[in-house]
Amino acid sequence: MVATALFPIKFQRQGAAPIDVDSVFTSTTARLDYLTSERRYAGQLIADIEDGKAYVMNDDRDSWIEIVGDLPATPTEVGTVYGCNAAPGVTALGCCVGGLGTVTGTDNVAIGCNALASLINGCRNIAIGVDALTVNEMGNDNVAIGSFALSANLTGSHNVGIGYKSLYENLGSFNTAMGQCSLFSNTTGSCNTAIGVCAGSSNTSGSNNIFIGCNAQGPTPSTNNTITLGDANITNVYAYSSSITAFSDCRDKTNICSIPVGLEFIKALRPVKFQWNIRDVNSLENPGNTDSGFIAQELDNVVEQFNADWMKLVSKDNPNRYEVTIGKLLPVVIKAIQELATMTDEIQLKIN
Repeated sequence: MVATALFPIKFQRQGAAPIDVDSVFTSTTARLDYLTSERRYAGQLIADIEDGKAYVMNDDRDSWIEIVGDLPATPTEVGTVYGCNAAPGVTALGCCVGGLGTVTGTDNVAIGCNALASLINGCRNIAIGVDALTVNEMGNDNVAIGSFALSANLTGSHNVGIGYKSLYENLGSFNTAMGQCSLFSNTTGSCNTAIGVCAGSSNTSGSNNIFIGCNAQGPTPSTNNTITLGDANITNVYAYSSSITAFSDCRDKTNICSIPVGLEFIKALRPVKFQWNIRDVNSLENPGNTDSGFIAQELDNVVEQFNADWMKLVSKDNPNRYEVTIGKLLPVVIKAIQELATMTDEIQLKIN
């Protein structure tokens, strides 16, 4: 068992002068077990109640060195320190904050136990909360607010994590996560935005994605360039505008030609009525909710039949859940109507 105080503890050693320590271990076994802890850091000062001695963690963080005499004087450098073991170049409040080795980074703020504890040369970081940016060494311009926010970030820069364990496993850059466990599993993904509890929490290497809403998740953990609104419980999307305006300037297009599918493609489709039975265990979707639409697998068969993969009508990025972009059918429907109009005109000419 280890107890960590907000301020240094004066420890009376056996046969030696008292010394200020950061942490107190009630047994030698607990002290040795701590050598595998992710919270350990070089230069950590501790007391062992069982043997009555004080120790300091070595530079490799794999053994304790007994402190026999007095500690050398603490160097005075830029930084404001409230609490214990805050590093130069850091404005810090709490225990074991701000990097405890040789720190060259400047303009950092660390508040909370182990916040920015591993800092080396990172600059302009703000860490507020237990273990916030705790392993960050060289990352710059990060903001972590909440316990364990950006906890695993080592060199990633320009990230913002607000909420408990937001961007918890992050190694990427330019990510923004707001909400408990938002972008939790993000590792190498960059330029992602997540707003809501657990929003984008399954994303790992996907980049340039937007997740909005509680538990909003992308098709796969590695999908890029997508926008997800809500989870499987969302049944309606409300907006004053009934359509989304998309770029369609001819100056941004090439190889323009009429589409080769129309009426026959539409005739091959099967619109269906069905009841939802979402397989996700976390879904609250009512299994009896009736809806209408298409079956992704059937649409995929039609696409293959007409060699129309270029339509991007069916997404199979996630083999466990096919997705359909219904809007891609609109040009084909218009082409089908045009073909019907031509047939009608020809019939009318024969009648006349």
